[in-house]
Amino acid sequence: MHIFFRTSLTLLVLVAILITPRPVSAEFLEVSAPAEIYLETAFEIDITVSAEKDTIYHLKARLGQSGSNLSKGQTFDISNGVWLSDTVSWNKFPSFQTNSDGSWVGKLKVKSSATAVVGDNLLQVRIQKEGSSDKYDSPAYTVKLLKTNPQIIENPVTKPVPKLEGKPVLSEFMAQPLNKIEWVEIRNDGTTPADISGWKLDDQEGKSSPQIIADGTIIQPKGYFVLNFQSYKLNDLSDSVRLLKPDDSVVESFTYEKTVKGQSWAKDNSSKWFITSDPTPNSENKFIYISETPNPTTTPNQAQNSSSENAILAATNQTAVTTLPVLSKPSKLATVSSSFVNKQNKNNFSNLILYFAGGILIVSSIAIVFKQPILKRLQKEKAALPK
Repeated sequence: MHIFFRTSLTLLVLVAILITPRPVSAEFLEVSAPAEIYLETAFEIDITVSAEKDTIYHLKARLGQSGSNLSKGQTFDISNGVWLSDTVSWNKFPSFQTNSDGSWVGKLKVKSSATAVVGDNLLQVRIQKEGSSDKYDSPAYTVKLLKTNPQIIENPVTKPVPKLEGKPVLSEFMAQPLNKIEWVEIRNDGTTPADISGWKLDDQEGKSSPQIIADGTIIQPKGYFVLNFQSYKLNDLSDSVRLLKPDDSVVESFTYEKTVKGQSWAKDNSSKWFITSDPTPNSENKFIYISETPNPTTTPNQAQNSSSENAILAATNQTAVTTLPVLSKPSKLATVSSSFVNKQNKNNFSNLILYFAGGILIVSSIAIVFKQPILKRLQKEKAALPK
């Protein structure tokens, strides 16, 4: 009996371990949060993630007084402007994508629910890989939940927070992928980090709803960010790719007239677009494919060269782009010399004399042929006259 009881208890413990989300070290998922928070008052936490590269994850904050009951936290969804409780389905929560190194740094807006208990609480961030049931938890941090903020100051003077503007631009996109995942790459051409939280990527205006970039998405100078579309958005034949700010103002757009399966449209250092057979998401563009290029449509604040090219000789790393010369029709086909004209005139005069002499010869021949019959007829008519 005792053996059966011990075996059952051991099995229950193993099952509990297996179904519990796997905790990870702070090096994998690190959270920085304030030591004191206030009931139903929003605050931000800084998150650093190191996970699978080029992978989409959803994330949410959890709050409660014990590790077994962390359901009192709410996460803000910037895409729809709503607060999400802990029980909402995962696909509703904000998402982010790791870069080619598997890292991501961002912020998350959080607050406690109205039913949270004032006092010491545990704060934890949980992420889940998109399309998978794998969940990962940060360490649980102790925070003190207060009922009201005693430090409310009327008309406080706030210092302006420097904006991380950078210079985000379209860099590359895949409209006809082999793996059925369309994506768009953004590059920060600026010398400072670019915060593109809430920015949007869309196709031609009015065709479909734009996809919003997750809050806390920052691109380092000369760095890249790739957004995978959640569904088919870009047409294979012709369409547009547009980069929009949160207020829907257009930062940059590009219109294409054709695509090649498995090949991407990429922009070179002179802001000209070409089809390349070597897609390079999250890294510098390469050009090893010759293609005609339509003129991109850009906003006035983007200094792009819109002149069309007939062909390019492209090499990797954007180091050599050679334009073949355009041949125009000549304004004059040839120049005729005066001596040639005189010679032609002499030849024409000689031909005229020959034609005249030939005509006289032909008339003389006709006269000789018909001379005898005419003379005989005249003699008969003369003999028939009365004497």
